[in-house]
Amino acid sequence: NPEGDRLATASWDHTVKIWDPAGRDLLTLRGHDEQVLRVAFTPDGSKLVSLSSHAVKVWDPFTGAEIRTLGPVGGLSRYGLAVSPDGRTVAVTTHDPAVVLWDIETGEEKLVFRGHTSAVKNVAFSPDGRLAASGAGDIVRSEPGQVKVWETETGRELFDLRGHTDAIYGVAFSPDGRRLASASQDHTVKLWDVATGREILTIRAHTDTVRALAFSPNGWRLATACVDGVIKVWDATPWAGSTPPGLVRTLSGHGAAVFSLAFHPDGRRLFALSDNETIRSWDADTGNELHRESITPQIYALALSPAGNLLATGTTDGAVWLLDAATLRRERDLHGHGHAPVKSLAFSPDGGRLAIAHWAGRSVWVWDVRTGDVVSTLEGHSDAVVGVAYRPEGKRLASASHDRTGGVWDTATGRCVQTLTGHTSRVLAVAYSPDRRFLASAGNDGTIRLWDPETGKSMGEPLKGHASGVYAVAFSPDGRWLASGGNDWTVKVWDPMTGTELHTFRGHTDRVQAVAFRPDGRRLASASSDQTVKIWDLSVIGGR
Repeated sequence: NPEGDRLATASWDHTVKIWDPAGRDLLTLRGHDEQVLRVAFTPDGSKLVSLSSHAVKVWDPFTGAEIRTLGPVGGLSRYGLAVSPDGRTVAVTTHDPAVVLWDIETGEEKLVFRGHTSAVKNVAFSPDGRLAASGAGDIVRSEPGQVKVWETETGRELFDLRGHTDAIYGVAFSPDGRRLASASQDHTVKLWDVATGREILTIRAHTDTVRALAFSPNGWRLATACVDGVIKVWDATPWAGSTPPGLVRTLSGHGAAVFSLAFHPDGRRLFALSDNETIRSWDADTGNELHRESITPQIYALALSPAGNLLATGTTDGAVWLLDAATLRRERDLHGHGHAPVKSLAFSPDGGRLAIAHWAGRSVWVWDVRTGDVVSTLEGHSDAVVGVAYRPEGKRLASASHDRTGGVWDTATGRCVQTLTGHTSRVLAVAYSPDRRFLASAGNDGTIRLWDPETGKSMGEPLKGHASGVYAVAFSPDGRWLASGGNDWTVKVWDPMTGTELHTFRGHTDRVQAVAFRPDGRRLASASSDQTVKIWDLSVIGGR
């Protein structure tokens, strides 16, 4: 998605999954009754479009709710789905052959491009949305591939680009809209001048069908993927006339055909989905593999009971398991709060209750740990709830939500008693200080806010220091320090009384997802998307 914090995949198991860049399964979207072939986010990230052979569906990628179905349509191509830059139009390709444009808000058909003589396999919009390119070809008869460029307002064909000797599997405009790249079964990639329709150059380096290609957001790199499992990254900056392309990196080791590519908005990370059910992320500059993940359910959240005897774990398919902390044997499963990934868990101070927040819900579920029954459902947020925390005496529960607010709930009545407003983006975490002097909230806006736990009033100015979103907060056992973990790969320690940043720990190489103090307050643990947990010595900070 545009923010770079979610990755969508389409599967033959009839589902769409939402992942974070580290490969954790966040959400499963169910509604298609056949193989899902393609997915695309709208440019603002607020919607996700999915394609099967006979249906196009629009989803909310944060709740998993289906918004609408476009169609009915039939004979859709496996690779042909694109969303216009303004997010208002969806283009799909058919075997008729044609390209059909739909209004994403109304579900009405807007326009049909006709002119290809064989099945249309793919489509892409230009960055300004004025043009669309489509690729076609018959893979059985090995007919020459066709690339066409269209006006999106009128449907007029501007160019019929010929030169490939076999079917086209991918088309992509450069970010400046001046060039168009096409990938073919003839083992080549071609670059075209969008203004004139002239072929600029041909890349002959792959040994088999080129199935996917993607420009980096700044246009400096072009990645091309082959069915032999090899990805090549090209220097796209000097391409003019017949200038030969410069190969920057060859990324190999997938062991299976690579079918889809996506650059992260930072321009360095490249995600690749291959036919052996793995997602890999690469550093496109160094060629280093950053992460590899099998597409299977995982444990996403955990909480230890106050007595230390039970461990609660939340899975990516929505289950909550209660484990014996000594043996890790499953004691009980909690079901009934949905199938979305569990994002946060919190035991009540007496250990008798467990609060659950998950990606698709706008509610907090509270369970009786002993009986496995739902005690209450806390409702009031207008978007996903992703963080929960009990006040030390257990009479209040705080929640963090993507609706940019925090909530404070009366645990006896289930009533929302305070709404914490002030963050300008999603609230990602909440924490109470052990001495009940502070309630902290962390936001995707890069700030931490402190609140009076009794009144809900803001206390002082926001704590600013992280370069981007803050994903975790935790107070030291004596309440004197507040730790935070951020998307900027750092861990910070603050004085909550003064708002002063006391120290920054650097060493992680990706987002810090969780922080926790040792009970004696002498060590701080941090967990990161870089697949490491680090333990920090707090004696480097004065005042102890």
